[in-house]
Amino acid sequence: MCPLPGPTIACAISCSNVSKTSLSSAFLRKFVEKEINLARQEGQKLISDAREAAEKFKEQEMNKAQKESQEIIDKANKAIEKEKDLAIQSVRKEFSSLVISAASKVVDKSIDEKDHKKIIDSALEEEIKKN
Repeated sequence: MCPLPGPTIACAISCSNVSKTSLSSAFLRKFVEKEINLARQEGQKLISDAREAAEKFKEQEMNKAQKESQEIIDKANKAIEKEKDLAIQSVRKEFSSLVISAASKVVDKSIDEKDHKKIIDSALEEEIKKN
C-alpha cells in the first residue's frame, strides 16, 4: 500500500522507487555476499597452498639433514676403520718385536729378526683367519 493519500501518480512513482531500491539493495547484498565468499575461498586456498609449501620445504630440509648426517657418520666410520687398521698394524709390529726379544733371551743367542718377523706375522694371520 502506498503511504500517500489516494491513488496518485506520485504514489505510484514513489512505490515504484521503493520497490526498485529494495530490489537494488537485495541484489547488492547478494553480490557482496558472493564476493565475500569468493574472497574467503581464495584466502583458504592461499592458506592451503602456504601449508603445502611449508610441508614440502620441511620435508626437503629433513631429507637434506638426514643425508648430511649419514655422510658424517660414513666419514666417521671410515676414519675409525682406518685408525683400527693402524692400531692393529702397530700392535702386530710391537708384538713381533716382543716375541723376538723373548725368543732371543730364551735361546740365549741372536736370532735373525727378519725371519722371526715373517714367522710371527704368518702365525698372527692364521689366528686372525681362524677367528
